[in-house]
Amino acid sequence: MTVVPFRTVEKRGLSDSQCGVTIDGKRLVTIGTGETEVYTCYRLTGAGALPPDDAAQRIGLLYDVGSPNADFHTAVVLRRAAEGWQVDEGLSGRFDSAPEAKSIEALAEALP
Repeated sequence: MTVVPFRTVEKRGLSDSQCGVTIDGKRLVTIGTGETEVYTCYRLTGAGALPPDDAAQRIGLLYDVGSPNADFHTAVVLRRAAEGWQVDEGLSGRFDSAPEAKSIEALAEALP
């Protein structure tokens, strides 16, 4: 499995840029849509495997982002489902400006 990051810069809704990954041949937007719609994505700073949850594989992605009020770090958790990799919306935004968003190891320890 190869995870390839991408970043697009253009005005889309509330954000100026989106970030995501191409994984298993599918492009998946992770920052700049859904719960992270208002975030402007600057860059992916880390990625790695996380402990599985309910036998589902998980991947952590760490980003430098900005909102209209501040710049900060955040983490996105991907979960492998029957239809492919998906953003775990229940964890989106949970690690904004948190120490857990600075390393994959810290993120792994903080997850349920």
